[in-house]
Amino acid sequence: MIASYVDHDHAFCLLYKKMRFHHLYACLQPTLEQQCDSWDNYCNLFQVWNVVGVLNYLQALIEKSMILQILDEEKNVNFTFTATDGYDYYGGTNVLKVLGYFSIAGLLHVHCLFVDYQSGLCALSPVDINHAGVFNTVIGCQVTTIHYYGFVNLMLQRYLDSIRSFNQLLYIFKTKQCHQRSSQYD
Repeated sequence: MIASYVDHDHAFCLLYKKMRFHHLYACLQPTLEQQCDSWDNYCNLFQVWNVVGVLNYLQALIEKSMILQILDEEKNVNFTFTATDGYDYYGGTNVLKVLGYFSIAGLLHVHCLFVDYQSGLCALSPVDINHAGVFNTVIGCQVTTIHYYGFVNLMLQRYLDSIRSFNQLLYIFKTKQCHQRSSQYD
């Protein structure tokens, strides 16, 4: 399989299998054996990754990208980070800024997985979830971010915010028919 091409790198093989299972669930009907293999692979991923390390990497990406300052400046001034998908008018690249932006959504996801809902909500606070942002450009990130934001609010008993979020998801699923075949919806 792929292992011989990557010098049998255990972490890479686990991630590759995760992507393969994701594709399997998105496009086919997995058998019971494939579902069990998928679960085992998921459990093995948690043994390989150090949670504190993942949180530190995401936080480092956010700090290095200076995305928090950029989003704060956007709120206070007529700054156009979200309108230009992170590109600036001086020919600069958007890779680091957008990576930091998506790391905010990643932090929300990780905090939710570890039942730290308040930290997840704090991580997402710089992003205005109710307005179009860079996360809207990637349908998978948009759906995941809104889903976890709604879930966090539900768990923190902020029911009105939770209902608004889940209504946004319903609107996305009803109106964006062109993306329904995308595996990012799964």
